[in-house]
Amino acid sequence: MHKRIGILGGLSPESTIEYYQYITRTYTQRFGDYRNPDIIIYSVSFQPYVDWPNEERWIWSRKG
Repeated sequence: MHKRIGILGGLSPESTIEYYQYITRTYTQRFGDYRNPDIIIYSVSFQPYVDWPNEERWIWSRKG
């Protein structure tokens, strides 16, 4: 019985694909077949990291 794994996606598709490719290729090498493991990818939105500096919400030391 194979288990399902979850990945917290990177802040861009380019970084998430690195994780996905590594896992699926390692699986193929280890088990010798072409089935892929059950993988759930949750993508994190990059937009807050763009907005926070403009809203001065990312430098917490200014509040004190």
